[in-house]
Amino acid sequence: MINEFMNYCRDALPAFEMMTNVLRQMNLDNHTENNTDVSPAERDALMARERFKVTTPNGQQVWVTGASISDCFNRYALQHPITSTIPETVDTPLFADYAWEWFTTYRKPKLKYNTADMYAGNLKNHVIPFFKGKHVGEITTKDVQDFYNAKKNLSASVNRQCRTLLIGIFNSALEDGLIAKSPMTSTRLTIISKKVKTREPLTPEQIKDIEANLHKLCTEDKTLLALLMYTGMRRGEMLGLRWSDIDFEKKLIHIQRQITVHKNRPVLSAPKSKAGIRPVPLLNELESILRETLPNDPNRMDDYIVSGKDPYSERQYRNRMERITKNIDLHGATAHVLRHTFCTMAAGHTDIKTLQTMAGHSKISMTMDRYTHGLDSRVQSQSVNLSGMYNSMN
Repeated sequence: MINEFMNYCRDALPAFEMMTNVLRQMNLDNHTENNTDVSPAERDALMARERFKVTTPNGQQVWVTGASISDCFNRYALQHPITSTIPETVDTPLFADYAWEWFTTYRKPKLKYNTADMYAGNLKNHVIPFFKGKHVGEITTKDVQDFYNAKKNLSASVNRQCRTLLIGIFNSALEDGLIAKSPMTSTRLTIISKKVKTREPLTPEQIKDIEANLHKLCTEDKTLLALLMYTGMRRGEMLGLRWSDIDFEKKLIHIQRQITVHKNRPVLSAPKSKAGIRPVPLLNELESILRETLPNDPNRMDDYIVSGKDPYSERQYRNRMERITKNIDLHGATAHVLRHTFCTMAAGHTDIKTLQTMAGHSKISMTMDRYTHGLDSRVQSQSVNLSGMYNSMN
């Protein structure tokens, strides 16, 4: 009889969660057709009826009598309305309000200035406008996929950052009890991004042309450009380099810090990752240029190589680069392109693990993905070296 009652309830209610709540409220183990607490006369009067002893939400025990199982259920439901344990979507906060609160409270304090600004921009410009007006509990997996589809023209990196934001927001809402399940957990979700245009390194001819014209620059500008050309350092690492970081005897440069910019103001911080703290080789070409401006005063060894006592702001750095490009042709190269060029060419002269260290990559897969094409010539040369390898084993 109990099974009949449960099967009926499952068919009668569309939400199984609500049915579970019903079963918790009704103590069905006390169902009886032959209750010993009633007199024979009463039992005869109830022979064609159903009778259940029920424990109400407040702990009170009552008998529910009806002509059938469904009649008992309807009578009990009318007397004791059932409320769902899942909050109504209209009672959850607006997505925009909750997203900003989560970001400023939990995410932003963990990020560096530039990274925080980047994520805040994506939240403000892409994520929040799309879900504007919706409550947190209303957003479904389909809504998230619609967002990905609408943003397919954004770069892959921006879409990944938006995905990171959405995962954080809905995981927080889940923890706060605002939703029963995160819409981000579905395996159906697919990010559709436009093909990323890779930045090509300079050709050997272009880099040779720059080298041939370095003498046209003043000593300070030549030093800045040479640091980018001959080390593979990131721009911020180059700006944060001090004279005390140069070991002329061991021909090493020790990268230990970087300068980032927040609202045009320089900010001193650790490198991008732990792998960013690393040595890079001091090439002869760079050493000769550095010695031209090497300070004689030991008290100046903690000065920044390119800017002196104080690090450059964004505007100061741009002014220097504009001055350089007016005097020689950089063939469109930026600091990133010069880094990419150095690492690409170095890939043909060193092993991949050493290149990973020089580039400051935390994972070797990153180095492999970006610079293994530079190893093609080395692999090609092995066609001669490895020929007849098996014959030599005899």
